[in-house]
Amino acid sequence: MFCKTAPPQQGDLWLYAEQLTRWEAQALTDLAARLKPQTIDTILARSDVELGRDALLGAVTPRGRRKQR
Repeated sequence: MFCKTAPPQQGDLWLYAEQLTRWEAQALTDLAARLKPQTIDTILARSDVELGRDALLGAVTPRGRRKQR
């Protein structure tokens, strides 16, 4: 990635790179947190009763199908 900066800002490029790294890490953490309830490990850890209830209530949908609103 290349960007142009004014000469006074060129010494701060390390700061911008560090901030971008933090934002990327936070975005990945947020994505992982949103996906966790639908991971296979989480689904398999549920009892059959819990999984059936969640499927009937629409909390869990088969892969490839979207919840109807």
